[in-house]
Amino acid sequence: MSTPMKNERGVELIIALLITALLTVTVMEFFFTAEVDTRMTRNSLHGLQASLMARSGIALGEAFLLKDIDPTVDSFAEEWCPQVARRGESCRLDETNSQIVLPPNMRLRVEIFDEGGKLNINMTRPQNALQCAAMKTKRDPAKPGQLNEQWTDVLGNLMQSRGISEDRIEAIRDYWIAKCTIVWPDGATAGVPSPGPSPSVSPGTQIQKIDAYNFLSLDDLTRLPGGITTAELRRLRRVLTALPTTGAIFQRSVNANTAPPELLSAWFDGDADIDSYISAREAAPQKTLPTAGGSGSSAAGTKKPPAGGLALVSKYYRIRASAIVNVDPVTGRGGVARSAEMLVGRFPAPVARPAGSPPQWRISRINWLKEGGAALFRPEVEAATDGSSEELE
Repeated sequence: MSTPMKNERGVELIIALLITALLTVTVMEFFFTAEVDTRMTRNSLHGLQASLMARSGIALGEAFLLKDIDPTVDSFAEEWCPQVARRGESCRLDETNSQIVLPPNMRLRVEIFDEGGKLNINMTRPQNALQCAAMKTKRDPAKPGQLNEQWTDVLGNLMQSRGISEDRIEAIRDYWIAKCTIVWPDGATAGVPSPGPSPSVSPGTQIQKIDAYNFLSLDDLTRLPGGITTAELRRLRRVLTALPTTGAIFQRSVNANTAPPELLSAWFDGDADIDSYISAREAAPQKTLPTAGGSGSSAAGTKKPPAGGLALVSKYYRIRASAIVNVDPVTGRGGVARSAEMLVGRFPAPVARPAGSPPQWRISRINWLKEGGAALFRPEVEAATDGSSEELE
């Protein structure tokens, strides 16, 4: 008969301690997982709140655009804009100008950019058979070209000022030439019109529907053979845009009240007092265009810009909104951030209104451009309420 083991109570104690340790680890793992899940849920909720706030900021920007009471001029110096930023190129809405009131752990900032103040890349394309014919022939440098060629020259000036090769302009011109097929009245087509430096184009001459080949975004320029690179495009986004060019919604000119100074200088090729015009438009919306050799007045004897190149109104705006939720009320840092962008068109509403009454507008949402983090709360933007920072990507 076997002898019973001694110190059995010691073994039981060890087993009890192992079970207790295992239960402790299990409970701690459960609480850790529960805490992680709670934080993830909280962050997901804050992210959703920030996204909805950013989209609400888009709607807020649209509401401010609808407050414009003067349809003859568009400027950020008008009463509807509470704060001008980025050297007069955007309108800012946030808590600093009392337009947005939120709990201390939330922040929202909205900026409205005027896309009509930029050079629309699609304005470089020929609009009719005459412009198509002129583009297909060697233009006389001593004579002013068609409006699309003038804007092509302006784009070349802007590229040159940023150290971008002139070959990029030729790539854009070659693209339009390849898409520009002239259809003669008898139905025949020709790649090249009648010879001569100034080809004559019959009134019955047409071109194929070239607006089907418009650039839908600036990124399309990087896909052209020998076209603009991504790095070069980044240096041009502040002065360049891609907008529709169909019918009444075609932005056929650049708004001189919001155009960057270098764009105005490139249009006049340095032959204008742009600084005086910029100073004047910062104080009040300008109702006259800048002129070569003048300061924006239309006095007799001053050289006026070519018809159709510049205007005083805009049709397209880009609204950017950034929201942060769960910000530290003391430091103002931390939290979950989201941003949203929308390209919108603002057009007069087709309704009759009494004489002297404010205009009625309609807003058309063109497309969402992008979403990201706290784009408008970056340190360089926070420190640049006067607009000294460069345009954000």
